[in-house]
Amino acid sequence: MPWWRVICWCCNRDMNKNSPDPKNESAEHEDDEASCRSSYKLLYNKHGFFLSMDTEGNIFGTKEKHKHANFNFLTSDGEGVRIKAVSADKYVAMDEQGNLYGQDDPNSDETLFIENIEGYYLQYQSKNYQDWFIGIKKTGKPKKGTKTKSRQRAVMWLKTDCS
Repeated sequence: MPWWRVICWCCNRDMNKNSPDPKNESAEHEDDEASCRSSYKLLYNKHGFFLSMDTEGNIFGTKEKHKHANFNFLTSDGEGVRIKAVSADKYVAMDEQGNLYGQDDPNSDETLFIENIEGYYLQYQSKNYQDWFIGIKKTGKPKKGTKTKSRQRAVMWLKTDCS
């Protein structure tokens, strides 16, 4: 069993295969697009961009909702969250230079972020690089972690449903 847990946002169940469904001990929760479409979330920042990742793992901001902006949030036993792009099947990661990119390995330390609440907004702080945050500039390009600070508009996010 992995050391991180997947929590379904639509039904609040643990989606690891070995975990029972709290509403029905014998039922297994289906982890597919049709049954958990509402588990996908969008991240919308104060500059008006949705966080997006294409199938190559490039991260960017877009003004419109589309399939590249759908993310699943995986909690990891008090360590933080991992943000998985649904269409790319990759995780948001930050390297040692502060660049955002798509990572295939879910167990990489670069994919682990701490979700902080700042007023009505969320911030995603790198677990490896404590002073760096996920951010999208007002141009829609990813902001390097080395250039981010806690209260900047680029790093303030609202988590919304896809619908």
